[in-house]
Amino acid sequence: MRKTICAAALFAIALPMGAFAQESQSNDAVVEGAAQAVAEAAEDAMEAAELAGIAPPAAYSTGHRRSNDETDPRFETYIDSLFVQIDYPHAAFVAGEEGVVDVELTVDSEGNATGCKVVRKSDFPRLDAATCPHVLKRATFKPAEDKDGNPVVGTMIDRVHWRAREQDLNSFSLHVAFTQTETGETEDCELISFTGKAPKGMPIDEPCKGFATGSALFRDEDGVPVRKRVEVKIGAEVSDLPTD
Repeated sequence: MRKTICAAALFAIALPMGAFAQESQSNDAVVEGAAQAVAEAAEDAMEAAELAGIAPPAAYSTGHRRSNDETDPRFETYIDSLFVQIDYPHAAFVAGEEGVVDVELTVDSEGNATGCKVVRKSDFPRLDAATCPHVLKRATFKPAEDKDGNPVVGTMIDRVHWRAREQDLNSFSLHVAFTQTETGETEDCELISFTGKAPKGMPIDEPCKGFATGSALFRDEDGVPVRKRVEVKIGAEVSDLPTD
């Protein structure tokens, strides 16, 4: 969570830079200049985040207003939702290849992608070659619009971050007990037992964290909040399937 907040903060810092620039220009020039500055600042922020070790989203859009009231095409959904791990080229996964691919998309006035080309390659041809086919197959768009709001043919540039991921769930068993107070807080947390490997994000050093949040309280028959002792047992069993 902390890394996500840091990435968002980079955007929050970067975005105002263009909005208040060049006050003496005309409104149209300011809008166009600010839009360009925002796009460039977003690009720089994501690059800085990546260099700092902050995991970026699978992809993000750098589309922006072209001029006056004209707009570029835009995805109807986030580009990262178009890619799932099964899309990862097998040979690239085995070789540990990860990279960034920028693509330029041409979208017709009905919102259909009619062209895709790689405009910035990763260091791995297999990832470059796999990008456009998946975007063209799955993406839906809102077409570009001219200054009168009419749909027109347009182009946009977007980015895909190829990141190899494996299932992180392993066999484990967790048994904890705690007291939930009248206000929904957790007290007297006790780790009774734990075996296996904890899933990513499970705070074994604070095993009761998250179970009692105050969103739901125990109450007596008169509706008065009361304290309760709670035991929780959770776990997972992961095993190989038999082979024929």
